[in-house]
Amino acid sequence: MNIDNFAERIKAVTSPLPGKQPYTNERVFSVKGKFDGFSLIDFLTSFLPHLSKDHWFYAIENRLLLLDGFKPFPNQIVKAGQRLVHIIPETVDPDVNPEISLIYDDDCMIVLNKPAPIPMHACGRFHRNTLLNILNLAFPEEVFKIVHRLDADTTGIVIFAKDAKTATNLGKQFKERTTQKTYLAITTGIIEEDDFVCNVGIGTKKTAGGGREVDSSGRASETIVKVLKRDYELNQTLLQVEPKSGRTNQIRIHLASIGHPIIGDDHYSQDVKVDKPLTLEEDALCLHAWKLKLQHPKSGEAVSFIAPSPSKFNNFLELFGS
Repeated sequence: MNIDNFAERIKAVTSPLPGKQPYTNERVFSVKGKFDGFSLIDFLTSFLPHLSKDHWFYAIENRLLLLDGFKPFPNQIVKAGQRLVHIIPETVDPDVNPEISLIYDDDCMIVLNKPAPIPMHACGRFHRNTLLNILNLAFPEEVFKIVHRLDADTTGIVIFAKDAKTATNLGKQFKERTTQKTYLAITTGIIEEDDFVCNVGIGTKKTAGGGREVDSSGRASETIVKVLKRDYELNQTLLQVEPKSGRTNQIRIHLASIGHPIIGDDHYSQDVKVDKPLTLEEDALCLHAWKLKLQHPKSGEAVSFIAPSPSKFNNFLELFGS
């Protein structure tokens, strides 16, 4: 497909956004083994602690929660593997940025420049306003398989495979770290060292907002950092960052750990971790997946992609011509 055709088809399914019109959202989940033998209400408040008991009592009474297809009782004992459906009527997704642009396309994969904010797939309050859903709506004749992910508020290069064989090939490259990923980040404060490596461990346990924390006994992690420019007037530093391991939120955690969190990173720049709602007005995270090198899944040849940086990098744009 060409760039003009891609843009037209994306615009056709995002004007308005697919999650703008109220719809009935059915969220499916199951009872995990560690909750076997819990009462239903205790399981719900333990598994989904952000929702109150009153919420679940109301849902049960009004048939907005089904257990294996039937209306349950609050004190009913649940068993591992049982399936629940939480029905949420009149759901409206938060707005996202639909300015998705095409970098590369062939018969086995598509490379995009992801805007922000927009999540890759359904999660939290986003069910229809996601990158994957928008692609599926715009190109129903295609199959798109996620092979790697960016946070909802991170911009830049993402690749989708168009078949299972390609997904396996690309997935293996990312898993084995044979790809070369280069990010741009703008941090608070002036970083004096020109080049350095962050290698603090990262824990596996999720924080309240779904992130991770520095943990000396956590998983080994390595991020190579190079200073590209310092802005003494704004008290900011532009970095080129190469993660050599692929831990959750690795770049954000490592830069915050040295006292220079990324501009707009409310989660890792605060002592108290909060799950701040994602909205268009909060598209301020200055982290961009800039370059990517890998082997083409069919030809085996080395291929490279570059995603032009978003306007929030304007102060530094002349440095790299994006």
